[in-house]
Amino acid sequence: PSFDVTEPGSYTIHTLVYNPNTLDLGIVEFGVTTGVDVLGLIAQGGGDICASLDVAGAPISVMEESCTAEAGTMYSSSPITCLTSGMASIEAMQNRPAEIPDGYEQLFVLTEAFTLTILNVSATPSFDVSDRGFYRIHSLVYNPETLDLSIVVPGETTGFDVVNLINNNDICASLDVHGAVNLVLGYNWFCSFFNNYYHKDAGVQSADVDNYIKEYKSYKTFEADFIANNSEISLYPNPVKSTLNVSIQTFDNEVMTYKMRDMSGRQVATGLNNSLNNGSGQIDATNLANGMYIISFESEYRTIIKKVMVNK
Repeated sequence: PSFDVTEPGSYTIHTLVYNPNTLDLGIVEFGVTTGVDVLGLIAQGGGDICASLDVAGAPISVMEESCTAEAGTMYSSSPITCLTSGMASIEAMQNRPAEIPDGYEQLFVLTEAFTLTILNVSATPSFDVSDRGFYRIHSLVYNPETLDLSIVVPGETTGFDVVNLINNNDICASLDVHGAVNLVLGYNWFCSFFNNYYHKDAGVQSADVDNYIKEYKSYKTFEADFIANNSEISLYPNPVKSTLNVSIQTFDNEVMTYKMRDMSGRQVATGLNNSLNNGSGQIDATNLANGMYIISFESEYRTIIKKVMVNK
């Protein structure tokens, strides 16, 4: 009395005692003939054939097996990395352990942090990247027999696509959607700049990188805003009568120039547009009329805009 079934549901196993010479079971069509049909042929059910069917049988309920696959959660103990010779290694660690049922595997997925575009997969939570930006490292627990990862096209498929595939097809698998966040900084000068100005005492935490991802729409806007908000510049005296002293902390090999315009946007007649010497210099305001002026300090890396008042 043992059977293999492929679908969940309510089943009953019956016993039937019969004489093959009088009861031809060739009439039974699986999926069509019922126990009531058989009962009607035998004496027990009003028929003429001597046989006996245990009508009540043994009822059995087959339930869908619950999915126990769990990706766990990931975190990065070193969420900030700088590109060195055009390459950076980022990694993550398991925070909450994954649950990997028999026959299942764990895979780690690298995505672009804003869109969750899949960039790479690995058997270990460690990846080499060559571009500055925000990244996530995810844990994926899945059964290769039910989730075909050949559908993943790096640079096109997203983590959201994988989640939708799992949910829409009732596939037992689990993806840690948030993942471990990592920030890869480009340019040596910006790495030094960031490390010098950000959390000098506390250091950078994963939560800080998370907040950047929530606040900005791209790495480019994050970098530009960070530079603008943290560049140290001193202009004095302001208001100025004759000579304006300028001091800017510059990076190695950074050439900083400046342009001065009046409030109408016209570059002032003196045509100030000279290189600052290691971030320090003077601007001659002797021939400038009283009023407000805009000074734009520019280099290959950044632009800093300040206002200065001429008042003689």
